[in-house]
Amino acid sequence: MKKGGRVTPRQIELATRLRIAFALVTRAQRQQVRGALTSVQLSALHKVDMRGPIRLGDLAGCEQVASPTMTRVVASLECAGLVRRTIDPSNARCSLVTISKAGREQLDTARRDHTDYISCRLSTLSLQHQRALGDALPALDALVEAVLPGDDVASREIERSRNARHPRRNHRAKERLPRGPCV
Repeated sequence: MKKGGRVTPRQIELATRLRIAFALVTRAQRQQVRGALTSVQLSALHKVDMRGPIRLGDLAGCEQVASPTMTRVVASLECAGLVRRTIDPSNARCSLVTISKAGREQLDTARRDHTDYISCRLSTLSLQHQRALGDALPALDALVEAVLPGDDVASREIERSRNARHPRRNHRAKERLPRGPCV
């Protein structure tokens, strides 16, 4: 919203419908695309990938959880070989968390699986609806910029998804997707 701007009832309705649509699609995606990681672990791994090396306390802040909770999440990711924890050179009492090669591969697999899920659902829509969603992307990008000003998460995610489109090495990953028109 522009400074001093007035929110109209139409904007409130649009915001409500977008919030509901985003929440329902995200929830369905989480429920249908089951991977090796919990949603909490996957979210933390994503933040480490995007912002790492990151202090454990800062990661807890990003994820809006208590430090002990994040310590347990990071310990599970570290045990699985998906992240590395090192001593922060500027403060020996703090840990820095970085993603490992295996963690990045796990994250790329999760991204591909989620993209596959949405792609399959898009294929069930009419061409008119598919075009309308494509035409809405610049507006959605502007909405992301309004919500996260100066944060280029979306462009980095798009770039990473392009780089991760190589063929699957593990054909069983496809089996985790729900049965439907694409599978």
